[in-house]
Amino acid sequence: MTSEFQEELEITERRIELLFGEVEHALQRAVTALAQGDERLASETISHDDLIDQLVVSTEEAVILTIARNQPVASDLRYLLSVLRISNDLERCGDLALRVCKQVFDKTWMVHADEFRPHLERLGEAALRALRASGQAWSERDDKAWMKIEEMDVEVDGIFADFLDTVEELEGPRTGEIAIRCVIAGQALERISDHAVSITQRIRYLVSGEPEGLVGEIRP
Repeated sequence: MTSEFQEELEITERRIELLFGEVEHALQRAVTALAQGDERLASETISHDDLIDQLVVSTEEAVILTIARNQPVASDLRYLLSVLRISNDLERCGDLALRVCKQVFDKTWMVHADEFRPHLERLGEAALRALRASGQAWSERDDKAWMKIEEMDVEVDGIFADFLDTVEELEGPRTGEIAIRCVIAGQALERISDHAVSITQRIRYLVSGEPEGLVGEIRP
């Protein structure tokens, strides 16, 4: 391994660590904006998504150039391909946080959704814990973390199911519109947890070379 190649790998590592932090921050702000009905915070978080997208693109471009220049094999190639896959998962998480923020601007929904926002906040906090744990797993190269994250995902799925049960009990005017907004926000948060699972399955593959969990990465 040349010193130039090693430096490129170190820069890539810093990029992906930064991306984890930016996406986690975006999700945290999105959950807060939703819980408080804070349009200013929602707007700032939406604008912040451009930075996440730029970081994803620059990371992927750098990885492709590194592969082309150095033709890595074995663990180095597995690492770079894992970065590509994980950056894609994180980009999707950023988009889902953005989707949550957009619901804040529907004033009709926000006025009538006071009873639902605590449920969404709980769902968002659970999704945030899963995403944060996946970032820690990456930093520690913890190939066993997927088991803990899958347990977290089960918890998120349960919270989401309970939330949908509550939404189904809606009565009164504009019920359909309110229910749709609830489902859009809730499903976005639930999907973030799914991406956290995919990330830790990729870490499992990176560290151990075991491909068993990678089939779970292929999700709509």
